Amino acid sequence: MPQMRLPPNINVATEVRLPDSFTHRALQVQLARFWRSHSQVRGAEHDLIAAQERYETFCHSFLQKLPAVFALLPDKQIDEHLPNLPMQRQQLHNSIYEYLCWNFRQALLPKPEEINCMPQYKRMMISHNQRALAVAALRLLQGVITLRTMMGTPHTCFSGIIVPTFEAAVPLLSLCADPTFPGVASQSWAPKATKMDLLGPHLSSVTKAECMQAARDAAKTLQTLAEVSTMADLGARTLSSLVSRVDELQDSTAQVYDTPRGEPEHWELETMRKLGTGGSQIKFPFVANGGNEAAQSWDDMLRDLTGTFGFGKLDSITSEDL
Repeated sequence: MPQMRLPPNINVATEVRLPDSFTHRALQVQLARFWRSHSQVRGAEHDLIAAQERYETFCHSFLQKLPAVFALLPDKQIDEHLPNLPMQRQQLHNSIYEYLCWNFRQALLPKPEEINCMPQYKRMMISHNQRALAVAALRLLQGVITLRTMMGTPHTCFSGIIVPTFEAAVPLLSLCADPTFPGVASQSWAPKATKMDLLGPHLSSVTKAECMQAARDAAKTLQTLAEVSTMADLGARTLSSLVSRVDELQDSTAQVYDTPRGEPEHWELETMRKLGTGGSQIKFPFVANGGNEAAQSWDDMLRDLTGTFGFGKLDSITSEDL
């Protein structure tokens, strides 16, 4: 990292250390370096515990070292003197949630037949990580809305709006396609929430309806931006198609998936038994072999949209990963 200190072009008395012109860029680099240094081995067996450990390390190391003006609960007393600071801070926060989505994305990978053979504690871990992924994606979409409002324009070609909107909606739709999501929140395995825990306080309250509505709103946002961006147009058409497919899947499994009763391990196993061999197809509708145009072009579309942004900052994602 280059060692530099450029004094900001303002004269204001404050106890807060003022950021220079490159502080937000340096923080983005440090953020990318953290996750690259904690990257899981590609192709390795799903390690659910490692994802939680990476998350806890991130909360207790990187987040605690953020400057006060860029913290998740920031000191805003100099915002009026640095008009770009709020947008820079929001971009950093959005990047944080993008990486958290990347960290927990492996919770989408186990197939129902694999989960059926897992011990109870692993099934609880999968449920916990899926909830964490959902909360991170929801927070990312909220952050994108905030950033777009700060920009003050309904139409933009800025990739920092378009790509995160798409990439946050995809895992939400994948989760909503799972008839067992979000399951029953377990307090027996989940780690104790701490002051720097971004996701823990919200894990027990996340709902499928909330996730589905957020994905629909994301598709509408991209439809609006499609008037000025071909990337947004592709994302809007793809998300709209996926939303329709998830709606169809939910309707087709409504009679199979009964209201859960008793302990989670009992009704989850029973649900998988009822779904039978079709469970994998239901849980992973976006990688199905069929005539659907969206499914056929899924890999190419993901390579285009995630090659240099979002999840693709660390490695490219294909339909097999989802």
